[in-house]
Amino acid sequence: MKLKNWIGLLPFCVGICLSPYTMGNVHTNYSAQTEMSVSDVEVKKKELKEFRKKYKLPAPKANQREIDAALMQVQLWQLERDDEKTVTGVSPFKEKVTLQQGRDIAKTVRVLAFAAERDGGDAEESFNLYLDFLFTEKVIERMPKYKYSNYNDVRRVPADFLSALSVCDDVRKSRLIAAVWNLLEADRLYLSAEELRLKVNSDYIYNVLPHLFICAIHNPNDEQAIKDLTAFSHFLSGCTQYSPSGYDILKPDGTGFHHNTHYNGYMYSYRTWVEYMGRLKGTSFRIEKEAYQRMSKALVSIYLMAVRSESDKDRYFANSMAGRHPFTGLGINFSRQLFETLIEVGGDVLGIPYD
Repeated sequence: MKLKNWIGLLPFCVGICLSPYTMGNVHTNYSAQTEMSVSDVEVKKKELKEFRKKYKLPAPKANQREIDAALMQVQLWQLERDDEKTVTGVSPFKEKVTLQQGRDIAKTVRVLAFAAERDGGDAEESFNLYLDFLFTEKVIERMPKYKYSNYNDVRRVPADFLSALSVCDDVRKSRLIAAVWNLLEADRLYLSAEELRLKVNSDYIYNVLPHLFICAIHNPNDEQAIKDLTAFSHFLSGCTQYSPSGYDILKPDGTGFHHNTHYNGYMYSYRTWVEYMGRLKGTSFRIEKEAYQRMSKALVSIYLMAVRSESDKDRYFANSMAGRHPFTGLGINFSRQLFETLIEVGGDVLGIPYD
């Protein structure tokens, strides 16, 4: 197709309830849950059940050396159960919890969860003791927030915690999800569209969306899960708004910003973004029409800026667009398969077979 035809097509390719995790700042809340009929609720519950069936909880993994070290730690902390929910012991967390302690805690939860799932019995009791001790001391809530740009920690630490959900009963599952939700600063999902416009962050979208999705769909409280999944969809759509000045991410001309400038190299965030838009496709949680149009404009623009090729691996930007990495990251980082997902999302929101 001739370039002028591509350019001509570009414009066309394009009950109020506070979350229990959100404390204060009522003005930042948006209506995540409007009044729904009984049939609407039943539809959403059915969809939620399908989400849980399709996107199962991640399984914990560990080796024997890790297990032995974790079980020894439980003994050293002298953990004792006071009642069904409360556990006391020799706490190393008197005041501030450090970043390294946070990493170690999350790892220990993962390891003990694996041992509990594999061995049951005493291993399961050790896991429950350790987790209930963290809840008693509010350790996870006291952990410092990991920078969204710290791609290792912000992905690994929440993933370690969430890998234990498959071993938890519903009470512990709810408490662990609430603690991780706080760690992820997920109350931003409940911000109004206007407030989201000024807080969009490319790194947050790329790194945190998978954790948010798990927390939302696997909350054992169906009512809360529906509210959080609705807020998750609102967040996906709200973040496509055109932001002012050098703010992240999307701009009216189709470019994507990060580090206060147009930066194609960081638009791999589009991959996660579109993947989760695709997961909501065909449900009442689908993204908004305008959000799809803005995202499709951004993706078509990225392809227009690159050398034409039949292969994803052979599409490159000009060196002048490389930002602070002039000799790397010049290739298109959005696959043909994801482009097809976006086309299907478009068909869904527009009410046609595909866009």
